[in-house]
Amino acid sequence: MLADYVEIDNSTNTDSPTTPSDPENPNETTDSWNMKLKYSTLKIKPLDRDYTITAHLYDGDGIEVIDGVAYEWDVTSNVDEYLTYSIDSNTLIISLSVDCEDFGELVTISCMSKHTGQSNEIQLEVTEVW
Repeated sequence: MLADYVEIDNSTNTDSPTTPSDPENPNETTDSWNMKLKYSTLKIKPLDRDYTITAHLYDGDGIEVIDGVAYEWDVTSNVDEYLTYSIDSNTLIISLSVDCEDFGELVTISCMSKHTGQSNEIQLEVTEVW
């Protein structure tokens, strides 16, 4: 018996406005680029545990662009005083203090490629530890 196998892709895509990435070639737009954010969960628990979000930029042919790509990260929430995070190029590592009890709050994480202007965003929900 054969079974269908579907690989789950937990990354998200966000449409960005189209702007030329190369002024010499105005027909090339950010639509030919695709940014995905890879993560293990959309929930963040107050455990002082690291959660890793990694940005990946792909060209129009689906090939990941690694060299020379700079990223700009932004983290916003109503629980900033409980968050710690570090950024290393295309990787953001974030954790939530055990003192946080603001369950249901959202942590918005956005990333933009300075190479193309392509961006993506996810929201992590603060959840209780069971």
